[in-house]
Amino acid sequence: MSRLGRAIELLDRDDPKGAAAEAEKAKRLAPGSAAVREVLGLAMYGLGRPKEAVPLAEEVLRVKGVPNEAKAEAVIVAASALADQERFAEALAFLARAKTRDDRSEEYTLRLWYVKGDILARAGRKQEAAEEFRRIMQHDPGAYDAAERLAEVS
Repeated sequence: MSRLGRAIELLDRDDPKGAAAEAEKAKRLAPGSAAVREVLGLAMYGLGRPKEAVPLAEEVLRVKGVPNEAKAEAVIVAASALADQERFAEALAFLARAKTRDDRSEEYTLRLWYVKGDILARAGRKQEAAEEFRRIMQHDPGAYDAAERLAEVS
């Protein structure tokens, strides 16, 4: 099993410390890998070191050819890390870097909208949060707990 595969397995087992160690080793072996940076960012966030997740997400966004799903996940991790530090404006700005279209709803797009709605709600911007949860429900009424979240902020 590769170092990256082992790191992912450890994250799945809720062992962010072990995952971070394996992801660091994988990064030394493949310094240009966006997937390695993404897993390392997730592990750092899981270790309560959200400040370290943001630069890793920045690196993923700079690499050409990274699939949209991986970029979205990196943006989600970084935005969540910023929101956990109550840096809501920065979190929302980071989310805005992931371009989405209202007429297309991939799984990662729904996740981006959900995180945006969550951050807006946490920032006290309930009307805007409701708009995000409504947008999700227009595409997939059963996605996540969007209906419940919409009820909470409405």
